[in-house]
Amino acid sequence: MIFYFNAAGLAVGSVPTRVFQGSNKASEIIFACPTDKSNVVEVAFTLANGKSTPCFLMDSIKSVGGVFDNEGEEFNFWKFSLLSNITYACGPVNVQFFVNNATGERLATATCSFMVEKGVIAEEPEKTDTWEQVVSKLALLNDVGDLIAKKESIDEIVANFSQIQNAFPRLIALAESASKAVAYDNYEECVNAFLVADATEYKIGQSVYIKELHVPDLWVFSIESNFENSNFSGTPEILARLDTEGFIRVGYYKLSKLETLKVDLSNYVMKSEIDVIDNADGTATLVLNVGA
Repeated sequence: MIFYFNAAGLAVGSVPTRVFQGSNKASEIIFACPTDKSNVVEVAFTLANGKSTPCFLMDSIKSVGGVFDNEGEEFNFWKFSLLSNITYACGPVNVQFFVNNATGERLATATCSFMVEKGVIAEEPEKTDTWEQVVSKLALLNDVGDLIAKKESIDEIVANFSQIQNAFPRLIALAESASKAVAYDNYEECVNAFLVADATEYKIGQSVYIKELHVPDLWVFSIESNFENSNFSGTPEILARLDTEGFIRVGYYKLSKLETLKVDLSNYVMKSEIDVIDNADGTATLVLNVGA
């Protein structure tokens, strides 16, 4: 249906069409007025049951051309498709248009009306339990993206926690082994000691101090399941292996450079060099075995 208005907002004519109860976007209401095409036009309704609607934005449409009012001004056109909440109640529906221009001026037109003819369904369908469940499920779809993102975050947290759990025993072993350092005079003595050791004698993370000052100290990097014999030609070869491979393999063990300042043990007395004499009165005397 088309409603014609002059520039002052007075109705000057209409082209009615039949509107049936319960229709949704099946009928269009068209506003024709000799006002600037760039203006924003809204429409509001008072339904047959007395309820009023908010304002709806109308869409500008191409002029049919050659349609003028009594003043010779050409009409421009805007349209809006009637929704089911407007055609829900049968009876007369009042309609009013609002023209908004760029300067903020708002023109309200005179009120017109059209008839919504009675249909078969006069009431909203009963919302059964099944209907409520469908609505509830559809509402959940809006949160699917958030749920997926949250699940990915949880999976990432679980994966990180698993890595921490897997690393925890090794961290404990490193902490415990750091306080159980061993010391040898030189690399030859160290290699010989590790070659005769089983896989349980030393611990991962255990520091291995070398009294010889011009070579780096070591630490137990890894304990392997199989024994591997070692036949180094001397200290230069061991230093070269440490630089190129990052470790030397001795028996069950891989030894790497201890990345700390070199510990000078030259002034320390080895336990094997000390004799302990029991004084039989609850005390003991420590005697340095100078001849050792």
